[in-house]
Amino acid sequence: MKLYCISGLGADHRIFANLQLNNVSVRHIHWEEPLPNHNLSDYAKTLLSQISDPEPILLGVSFGGLIAIEMTRWIKPLKIFLVSSIKTRNEMPSLY
Repeated sequence: MKLYCISGLGADHRIFANLQLNNVSVRHIHWEEPLPNHNLSDYAKTLLSQISDPEPILLGVSFGGLIAIEMTRWIKPLKIFLVSSIKTRNEMPSLY
């Protein structure tokens, strides 16, 4: 089983450094430079290239949670864990 961790802005994989789970392979989604004129949805789709599991488990912290929610447009995760983030697209600020 693979858990894909998405940090918040201004953070990276180190926030998950002490995360130890039995029988779970922890993977980190790395931030990439966004392309010009890409919106949040486009950016989430770009980051999907780092996910190889057809039914991943996603863990999103803050902005990483927004990305995890957007990823569900193209993948069907087994579970999503959100930490300090919104739960649904309807809670997303109009800025995004």
